[in-house]
Parts: sequence; C-alpha cells; structure tokens
Amino acid sequence: YAHITRITQDFGFSQLSTPSKFVGKTVGELRLFDKYTVHCIAVKKNDTLTPIDVDYLLNEDEQLMFAGPVEKLITLAKLP
Repeated sequence: YAHITRITQDFGFSQLSTPSKFVGKTVGELRLFDKYTVHCIAVKKNDTLTPIDVDYLLNEDEQLMFAGPVEKLITLAKLP
C-alpha cells in the first residue's frame, strides 16, 4: 500500500510498507537516490515519525516515508 502526497505536480512524499527486498539492508546500501531518484527520510511507528539516516537498518512491518519525483514514488510503490 502506498499513499502519495503531491507537493507540486512532479514532486511529492509517499508512505509505504517496507518492500521485502529492502528488509535487512541499510538505507545507504539500497542507493535509493541512484536507482530511483528518491530519499527515504523517516520511518513511521505507532503514528510517530522518526527521521532516519543512511545507517538505519530496515525491518519488516515498518511504514517508510519517501520524498522525490511522483513518477519514481509510484515505481517504488510497485516493488514487492
């Protein structure tokens, strides 16, 4: 599931569950900006947003917050 909020026509924020291929990796290992032109900026747990950095280890059952081009956020949301 993904929820995308547009800030402009082309740029937005999204919230989505951690894709299975991301589990057990750090944000830095994923090279999200290089691959998708997006930044993973926070994790949401129990309605609390916590900023994260490149050393954050991604876990199952987390809601991640991303920022970037809307078309890339849609691509990211389609990952299994």
